Amino acid sequence: MKSFPFAAAATDRSMVNRKLLSVYPFLKGILGRFPSLPDARLILVVLLSPLVRPGEVSAENLKMIPRGVFSLGPGSEPADAQVLANPDVDGISIRQPWNYLEKSPGVFDWGFLDSEISRAAKAGKMVLVRILTEGPAAPKWMYAKGVQTFSFEDPNQYHREKTGQLVVYWDRMFLAAKRAMIKAAGEHLSGNPAVRVVAVTGASSRGGDWNVPHRRPDMAQWHSVGYTSDRLIDVVKDDIEVTGQSFPRQCLSLAVGENGRLDPDPYYVCRAATKYGRSRYPGRFIIQKNGLSAVIPLPGSPNLGKFELLWEFHPDIAGQMLWFSYGDQTYRNNGKQPGDPETVLRRAIDAGLAYQMQYMEIYQQDILHFPGAARYAHDALTK
Repeated sequence: MKSFPFAAAATDRSMVNRKLLSVYPFLKGILGRFPSLPDARLILVVLLSPLVRPGEVSAENLKMIPRGVFSLGPGSEPADAQVLANPDVDGISIRQPWNYLEKSPGVFDWGFLDSEISRAAKAGKMVLVRILTEGPAAPKWMYAKGVQTFSFEDPNQYHREKTGQLVVYWDRMFLAAKRAMIKAAGEHLSGNPAVRVVAVTGASSRGGDWNVPHRRPDMAQWHSVGYTSDRLIDVVKDDIEVTGQSFPRQCLSLAVGENGRLDPDPYYVCRAATKYGRSRYPGRFIIQKNGLSAVIPLPGSPNLGKFELLWEFHPDIAGQMLWFSYGDQTYRNNGKQPGDPETVLRRAIDAGLAYQMQYMEIYQQDILHFPGAARYAHDALTK
């Protein structure tokens, strides 16, 4: 496999981060004596973060990466007019499934994307475009071509559908059609200055997040259809390359995640893809985690878990809230523990700031109902 010149540097940074663990309990103990201090967690991170700075980025590069609050509304639905008028909203995240965009081969309906990008531009907002390509978002005509498929059980208790199906990521017909769609999208959208970020699908099963099924039955099935880590890495590299070439003026964003025991380590594929993206498109390749909440481990914690890669590759990173806080009786953003929803949202924002995220995608209904929290995030991210 091709080696990258900064791989050793990333490893060194990880070693330094681990050395911070001896400092973390000491500072945590001190702050624990002040339970009434509302921002104790953030203060802890501010004290720890300067101790290691993984990846210096030039001021010129930082200017290209958007900063601020992006409103995340329901997929394929227009953004709320109040959000567009909100000065504390810096951008709009637009999601559309591939099967809505290209209902028959080579025939594209740009109506929704054009309309929403135009509305955002008129309101002075940046745009993040995310075209969903995996699982249920793949066009029906694609499945009708006889592509190789993968069926799985969905263990996520919050998903209505308990089973799912996706096209095997390296299926040749699927890859060819996806490349053609991305190129067409680039020809149509890349010249629009409002479009600042384009999502790279990577390896997903639904929703655009990194999600490779990896339970024990899934692992056996993957191996039966020829899975190898390098094979998936090559697929993601191809996605990065096609998107980067099709959108030469935009930043690219890859949602990262783990693959369990499919690979030598859970983040093996994502780490390799991130290094590739950074080497090919320095200053405009972002990784993000679509699971930002009030209870994630903070930098300096003994185990960063699913946020390990973000700290390793910050500051060119971003985040999307795990879920909305307003009206959620399951309290997903607070580890299922009851709490004041606006306070929970602010704590999630603080966590994102601790990782030095450049932008955060916050659910539209939270922006509508907690304008103070949106202002807080905007001010902190754009200062």
